[in-house]
Amino acid sequence: MKTIVTLFFAMSLLGCGTLPKAKDYSIPLHHFGTKAPQVNVDATDYVLQADDVLDVLYHFDTLSNELYLIEPHDKLNVMFLTASEYDNIHQVRPDGYISLPFVGDVKVAGISVDQAKSTIKQLYKPILKDPSFFVSLVEYQVHLKEIRASLDHPNMGQARLITVRQDQKISLPMIGDISIKDKSVSQLRDEANARYAKINKRMSIDVLLQKSHARQIFVFGEVNNPGGHRVSGSTSLFQAIAMAGGANHDAELSTVVALRKENNEMVAKVFNVKNALNGKGRALTAMLSPEDVIYVPRTRLSNTAQVMRNISDIMMFRGVGATLSYRIDDPTRFEDDNE
Repeated sequence: MKTIVTLFFAMSLLGCGTLPKAKDYSIPLHHFGTKAPQVNVDATDYVLQADDVLDVLYHFDTLSNELYLIEPHDKLNVMFLTASEYDNIHQVRPDGYISLPFVGDVKVAGISVDQAKSTIKQLYKPILKDPSFFVSLVEYQVHLKEIRASLDHPNMGQARLITVRQDQKISLPMIGDISIKDKSVSQLRDEANARYAKINKRMSIDVLLQKSHARQIFVFGEVNNPGGHRVSGSTSLFQAIAMAGGANHDAELSTVVALRKENNEMVAKVFNVKNALNGKGRALTAMLSPEDVIYVPRTRLSNTAQVMRNISDIMMFRGVGATLSYRIDDPTRFEDDNE
């Protein structure tokens, strides 16, 4: 699979019939439709759009076996074994400190209880003769529990259904707005989790695409029903070809081109759908986004120049021409997609 970048892409395609004809073969429609073998589809390539609905599920790690480190809002019991009048329970402040008699502020967040005990003992050596302490956690993960309680919904528990706004942003509790522009579901999840980790490293989220706003995927070239086809959710490359009536007898499925708009560019990827029919290659799990364009050629596209020439011939959208440029990792040839 190789990547070609075109600087501008217009809005509709014309068929191209001037290329040499490869050996004819027929691919039955059921290979592309609901009767095809079920596979585990990777939806992480889907690019989020306005009006998509996301299912956001919050997770809280309250049962970790790792050594517990004191956190802000935890309650720490400090007992002076030789001066009990100073015994007290201290709540760790948001800045990670507690205040102790005679020594003032002591930072305890981020260290274990034993380390806190050693730190306190060292601070009191100049003040008390042979200082001895008992230090324990009265309440721990207080902040995490407060966050969890604040996010609890009477009907949905720790989940939220969030609709992407027209400005291509979503708003999440405690971290505010996040842009979804040009992001996949996994990229959005990773960015949100990085922000949540700054609040509390024991909380995280999963993000699922619950519903995709109905848009079109365009399929052109050697298919039985070329043009735009409405989609309402994540769509695989196989499903897109099925919606276009399947590949016709002249289709060369070893170099199917999928194009996606990214900012002001169109990025093209070449998939070996022929290998995918035998259970091989990335085309088997390739996912599309609304407004993606699929081109099924008549002859195998063996190098960059051929891909560019064929795309140039068919990329006349609503009478507007396109100016093209490209980049490619291997400028000499396309390898079969057997991965």
